[in-house]
Amino acid sequence: MRFPGSPAQVAELKKAFHQGGAKGFLRMMVSQKANEGADAIEVAALYSFLGETDQALLGWERRISGDPR
Repeated sequence: MRFPGSPAQVAELKKAFHQGGAKGFLRMMVSQKANEGADAIEVAALYSFLGETDQALLGWERRISGDPR
C-alpha cells in the first residue's frame, strides 16, 4: 500500500500505527491534515472515525459557515 505525502509523513503514520493501532494512525492523520490546512470536512471525517463526535461536528459547522479549515 502506498501512502500520499512525504517519506517523513509516511514514517510518522507507520510509527503512529505501530504504537497506537488504528486510533494512533487516525490521530496522526488529523495532526498532519490540520498542519496542511486540509478542508474541514476531511478532518471532520477523521474525527468521526475516531468516535470524536463533537470535534467532527465542529468541522462540519466550520465548513457550512464558509470556513474551509
